[in-house]
Amino acid sequence: MKRTITILMILAAVFFAAQAVSAEGQHEDGQRIITVTGTGKVSAAPDVVRLNLGVQSVNSDLNSAIEDNNTRIADIISVIEEYGIPSADFRTSNFSVYYQQPYGDSNTAGTYNVNNSIFVEMKDIDRIGNFIEDALGAGANQFYGLDYAISDPEPLMKKARELAVKNAIELADETAGYADLAIGKIISMEEMQNYAGGPVYVAEMSMARGSNSIAAPTEKTIQVQITIKIELK
Repeated sequence: MKRTITILMILAAVFFAAQAVSAEGQHEDGQRIITVTGTGKVSAAPDVVRLNLGVQSVNSDLNSAIEDNNTRIADIISVIEEYGIPSADFRTSNFSVYYQQPYGDSNTAGTYNVNNSIFVEMKDIDRIGNFIEDALGAGANQFYGLDYAISDPEPLMKKARELAVKNAIELADETAGYADLAIGKIISMEEMQNYAGGPVYVAEMSMARGSNSIAAPTEKTIQVQITIKIELK
């Protein structure tokens, strides 16, 4: 009896699995289809670097904290202008003020924390190490990292999409051939987006020890994935 029940469970599992494969491989109008995902990659050298610098000023007097912060920000902007960065390529953001009371001690005066940050886009990427050093010397005491990028990625994205579609069609044709089938017309295509809603950029960077130079990535790769549903004949 136990053996019979086991066999019936196995048969039931096989039946439902077969149903799932049949539903996955068939279009709603009865066409047989195959779904594949193709990947396209295009690489190019980065031509811009983006970074965020910040200033935090702490003082028991609010006006003194704000004055110190404003002075530091002004000095950093002077450095930015000395590097020939146009006003369209930098901006301040995230200005905030908060009062911090010593924990568990309501009798001791707290301090005011004033924060401001500057976003900078720099096209002279070979000088980024010197720029960061000068900005820190001018008063920046917060550094939120940097990103090497391609200023106009759209032409590369178009090429990556083209390669992704070709890759998907080749994969579908190869897979269909294993079952002595041929591919027909494309039924649908969908571009797969990453978590940021854009292409995937792949790169590495490093900073030389004991130096203000930063080794920029030699190239960045834009990756696009296209999922297609294609008819089988």
